[in-house]
Amino acid sequence: MKCKYRGGDGEDRKAVWKKQEELDERVEESLVRVLKWYTGRVEEEGLGEKEAWRKVARTVGVLVRAVGEEGRWRDGVKDALGCTKDLGEEEGEGKVEIIYDTKSGGIEDMVVKAAVTTGCFMAGGGRGVWCLGEGWCDGNGMKEIAIMIGGEEGMGMWAAAEVMVNAVNWDEGRVLFKDVIEGGGMQRMAGCKETRTQGVVAFAKLGMASKGMGGEEGEEVGDLAKGMLEDEVGGEGIGKGVEVLGYLTVKTKFKEEVAYDGTTIKRLVEVASGKELDNATAYGVAGIFASIAVSVEQIRKEAFKEKEFSEEQYDQMMKMQSTQKGEDAPEKEMDPLDCVKGRVRVMVDAGVVRALSNIAGMQTSSSGTRTMCMLGLSRLAVEEGSRGSIIQQGGLKACQNAAIGGDIGDEGRGYARHAIAKILVTTNPGLLTETQRKASIKPLIEVCGEHGSSSLMQFEALLSLTNLGTSGEDVKGRIAKEGLRDIGYLTYEDHDMVRRAAVECIGNLVPAEETLKYFRSKDKVRLWVAYMRDYQESYELARAAGGGLAMACYDWEVKETLVGVDGFAEGIVECLKSGAVEIMHRALVVVKNMVGGNEGAGEEEGKEGLKGVGGRVKKLFEDKGVVEFCVLYAHNADKLKGSLGGEGGEVLEGLAKDVCKMLEEG
Repeated sequence: MKCKYRGGDGEDRKAVWKKQEELDERVEESLVRVLKWYTGRVEEEGLGEKEAWRKVARTVGVLVRAVGEEGRWRDGVKDALGCTKDLGEEEGEGKVEIIYDTKSGGIEDMVVKAAVTTGCFMAGGGRGVWCLGEGWCDGNGMKEIAIMIGGEEGMGMWAAAEVMVNAVNWDEGRVLFKDVIEGGGMQRMAGCKETRTQGVVAFAKLGMASKGMGGEEGEEVGDLAKGMLEDEVGGEGIGKGVEVLGYLTVKTKFKEEVAYDGTTIKRLVEVASGKELDNATAYGVAGIFASIAVSVEQIRKEAFKEKEFSEEQYDQMMKMQSTQKGEDAPEKEMDPLDCVKGRVRVMVDAGVVRALSNIAGMQTSSSGTRTMCMLGLSRLAVEEGSRGSIIQQGGLKACQNAAIGGDIGDEGRGYARHAIAKILVTTNPGLLTETQRKASIKPLIEVCGEHGSSSLMQFEALLSLTNLGTSGEDVKGRIAKEGLRDIGYLTYEDHDMVRRAAVECIGNLVPAEETLKYFRSKDKVRLWVAYMRDYQESYELARAAGGGLAMACYDWEVKETLVGVDGFAEGIVECLKSGAVEIMHRALVVVKNMVGGNEGAGEEEGKEGLKGVGGRVKKLFEDKGVVEFCVLYAHNADKLKGSLGGEGGEVLEGLAKDVCKMLEEG
C-alpha cells in the first residue's frame, strides 16, 4: 500500500503537503473504523477466531506503516489501546495503573490491544514499543501482558504470545520482555499446547539475538521444534517448527544433531514432498538443508569477499573489543570439511536432493525459495562421492531448469550454474544421457563469461567443460561453437588456475572446426607459444599449452600460422632441452605433427608434400637446431634417456626416431 503523495508537475509544496495531510486523515479514519469494528465484534461475540485477530493485526500494520505524519498513527490507535493521556505529554508522565480482573471480561479488551500492538510491531519496532511502553493503558501494557500469560484464558495467552513473537524481533522489544522471560513466562508458553509454537519461536529468536542458545536451553528448544514437525503439513505447528530449526541450524552443534538424530532429516524430506506445502515453510526447509550442508567458516569466507577488511582483521578487532570490555574473546566454531561432507552424505541418502528438486519445481514456490534450493544443491555438490546420487535424484535436471530461466533471479541462476559445474567436474560424462550433456553446456559457458563469477566458479566450469568434451566430437563441436570466445578470454586471466584450465579446455576441443579456426589466428597462437616457453615459472600452464599446440598442429593452416610466429622454433628447442619429460614429450609431438602429412591441404598441395608448408617447416627446424637435436637424441638415446627415467626416455626416443624417419622420407 503506497500512501505517499509525491505531487504532479507544477504543483507547489503547500499543495502537496495539503494533499498528503488529506491522505493521512483518510488512512487514520480507516484505522479507527477497523478497530471499532473489531472491538464491537469482540464485545458481542466473544474473543472469536485467531484468523480474524491476525487479519486485524496485519491490517493495522499496513495502515500504521502507510501514515506519513509521525504522530498521526498514534491518534488512530490510542482509543483501542485505552490511552487517555494527551499525546503531547512528555514521555513517562500521566501513567495510570489499571489492572483488569480476568473474571470481569477485561481479557477481551486486552486481546484487542494485543492485536493493535502486534500490528504496530509489524509496522516498525519503535511503534510497537510505544504501544507497550506508553500507549497501552497509558504505560501499563507489560503488566497486562503478564496477566494474559499467567491467566487461564487460552485466547488471552495466545494473543500475548503473538505480541512477544513480534516484539523480540527488535532490540527494544527484547528489553521490554526481560521480566517476562526471567519470570518463566516464555517457558510457560512453550509448555502450553495453545501457545507452544509462539513460545518456542520467541525462545529461539531471543537465544539467537543474544548469541546464546547452547547447552540444556538450546536442546530443550530443539526438542520442542522437532516435536512440532509431527503436526500435519499445512498446520501452524509445522511451519513454526521449521522456522525455529532454521534459527538453530546456524550453529554447528545443531547441524550435527539434526543430521545424525535419525529422524529429523527424514521428516523434513517428508514435509518437502507434501502437496499442501506453503511457500514460507518450503523456504524454511530449503534453508535448513542449505545451512546443514555448509560450515560456519565457509559462510564467513563468503561474507568477507566484498568487505574492505579481511576475516583475520575482523577477528583481531573483535578480540581487541573484548579485551577492552574485560571479556573473553569469542571462540570460533570449528567445523572441518570432512564433517560437512559427512552431513552431506547423510542428507543425500535421506532424499534431500529429491526434496529440494521438488520444492524448486512447485508452482507455489517463490523466486526466493527457488534460489534457496539452488544454494542448497550447490552446497551438497561439495561431496564428490554423492554427485552420482545427486544426478539420480534429479538435482542436475533441477539446476539445468533453473539455469535457463523460469521464476528465479540472477542470484539463483548463479547458484544453479555453480552446482552444475561442481557436479560435472568428476562425473563420467559417458554415464549421462545426451540430453543431460547438451543441457549442461550453456550454463557452464555462462559461468565462464559472467563478470560476477568467482575464480572458483570459472575454474570448476572449465574443468566440467573439459570433462564433457571427452564424451564425443559432437559435444566438442557444440562447446567450441557456443563458448570458445568466452573460454578464450579466460586464457588471459590473472588467476593461474583459471588460465591453465582455460588452456586445457581449448586444447581438449581439437579437432572441432571452430577450435582449429582459433589456432589459425597468429595473435592467439603467439600467446600459446609464450605459455609453452614459460615452463620454469608456470610448469602446468606450459604443459597444457604444449599439449594444445601438439593436438592442433596436424592441420596445415595451423602449421602455416606457427611457422610465421616469431620465437616458435626457438621455443621448441628450449622445451626439448628442458630435461622435463612432459615438456619434452609435447615438444617432440609438435615437431612430429609439423613435419608429418598435410591434413586438410588440397589435393595438389598434398602431392607436393614437404615442398609446400612442410618444406618451410623443415627449413625452419633445420635453421633453428630442432632437427639437429632430434638426430642427436635418436642416435644417443641410451646415454640421454637414463637421466630422464626409463619409461619417459623410451617414449622420447621413439618420437625422435619417428621425426628423423619422416625427414629422411620427405
